[in-house]
Amino acid sequence: MAYFRNTIIFVGLVFFFSITNLSAENNSSKPKRIVSINLCTDQLLMALAETEKILSVSHLARDPSISSFSERAKKIHINYGTAEEIYRLKPDLILAGEYSKKYVVGVIRELGLNIVTVEVANSLETMRSNLLKVADILGEEAKAEILISKIDKLFLLKNTYHEKPVALVWRTRGLIDGPGTLVHELLQAHGFRNLAEKLGRGSLGNINLEQIIMARPELVIIPEPKHYYPSLSQSVFKHPTFKSLDRVNKPWLKIIRFPEWGLICGGPQVLTAYELLRSTRMDILKNK
Repeated sequence: MAYFRNTIIFVGLVFFFSITNLSAENNSSKPKRIVSINLCTDQLLMALAETEKILSVSHLARDPSISSFSERAKKIHINYGTAEEIYRLKPDLILAGEYSKKYVVGVIRELGLNIVTVEVANSLETMRSNLLKVADILGEEAKAEILISKIDKLFLLKNTYHEKPVALVWRTRGLIDGPGTLVHELLQAHGFRNLAEKLGRGSLGNINLEQIIMARPELVIIPEPKHYYPSLSQSVFKHPTFKSLDRVNKPWLKIIRFPEWGLICGGPQVLTAYELLRSTRMDILKNK
């Protein structure tokens, strides 16, 4: 009897220690020295990983106009995306964008470093898969689940609206986002019809102020001005007619401003920016 009892205890201990070792192995396999060389992967990384695991982010991560984690990035070493500086950091994981410099990515691979590229998120589906991909690599699936649930909710809402006010995201140089872009899908998911689609524009089009006034959209979203890097491309938003529309807030038009980081890099930060659209849509419909 004692023999069987001791055998059971021994087997139990072996099982316990094997599970413990497996857990330790899984924890140790998580990257602890992570570098990002792309603004968009900066945003994903800082949304999912603890600061102490982030070795370096791109220098763009500190720009408050295009990075929602700019304050946090000030506490992290920055890089300029060169293979030499990345190699010296000795990371165990490097995150790069789909369009990061090909020769840099190639050299980093040749040096035997672990580099993973992430697609440009031109749709909710790609945004979702990018989050899952990076979270899986980082071992941060639990954090990603909360964000994924928000994206899934947008999928469900997409075709449930009866009234769809016409909206437009109007960027510098008159650029607009049409079908085939994340901005287009986010407008649809929040109950708006994209003016770019209504006018038959492609994924990236152009529109001037006169055309906007003639088309009479109910909402125009523009990026907040870049105080650090003023440019002539922003001058259209200072046009007297536009300023008049903005100031008077015509009954047929509502103008809101988004930070630039809410319009680029399909990561968790754009969800934060676009949460404003729910209340905006309700205001538009209420004042019709």
